[in-house]
Amino acid sequence: MRMIWLLMLSLSVAASVAARAGELVVSDARVREVIPGQSVTVAFLTATNQGTQTCILGDVSSTAAGRAAVHEHRHEGGVMRMRPVAEVSVAPGAELRLQPGGYHLMLFGVSALKSGESIPLRLDFGQCGIIELEAPVVVLER
Repeated sequence: MRMIWLLMLSLSVAASVAARAGELVVSDARVREVIPGQSVTVAFLTATNQGTQTCILGDVSSTAAGRAAVHEHRHEGGVMRMRPVAEVSVAPGAELRLQPGGYHLMLFGVSALKSGESIPLRLDFGQCGIIELEAPVVVLER
């Protein structure tokens, strides 16, 4: 029961995180708690383009990670594979969801991040601007 309560609390905190660059809004940012013994984790978020030009997410970074990159999961030959992507676009009026099983942010070289902490994320959407926000670390199913 305590675990369910913590998960609900973590998700409600994550849902309140939002940042804006012009007509681009990033919400629901969250970072998965680091698995003990690992130095890699993932971050998820939603980017909503309320403007009239395509926004392209290219460079991502965090001072809490040695390296960060956009990745995607794809089914290839009946096998789920994860690959880095150079960029991903958000069309005008569209929403980009970085989520399990699709596009997501990989954070490499991280310390033991625990639920309740937060880390900075810097998202460069090219001509649409740069969004910097604090994303909460939460317990997510693995």
